[in-house]
Amino acid sequence: MAQASAPKGSATFQKLSRILNTSKSFFIDLGGGQGIFDAVTDNIAAALKGCGLHHILNNDDNAEGGKITVNSLFTQDQIVENSVAIVQTEHICCSHYGDYSLCYLNACHHSPSCIIWEYYQLNYQWLAEKGLGDSSILLPILHQRR
Repeated sequence: MAQASAPKGSATFQKLSRILNTSKSFFIDLGGGQGIFDAVTDNIAAALKGCGLHHILNNDDNAEGGKITVNSLFTQDQIVENSVAIVQTEHICCSHYGDYSLCYLNACHHSPSCIIWEYYQLNYQWLAEKGLGDSSILLPILHQRR
């Protein structure tokens, strides 16, 4: 899936590679409460560890060499110190979440250190239609426990 949405040499591949290559660790904060995103966190951690990154459990750790913060929301001040990977968790293509999300997804797109991890094909297509395709990658990582 990742190769299909970010083929080698594409703008998405180059952005993701730059983020991964300039980071040595990652911190995951997906929230969700009651363990709903535990499986997602495990999947993301396994993928990033496979890229040679170290999982830190405290976001206050000043990781040498840069870190990636993985969460489901983006704020402009996050990119000052570290890269950001947004795990897009809502059906934005076909709901009111799209208008709400577009502002922070655009900010992510314009940041050289932010990437959008999308799990849903229709959302991925919607992001491309909105001009955010170069910052979006389709990864089937969202599996919720209830």
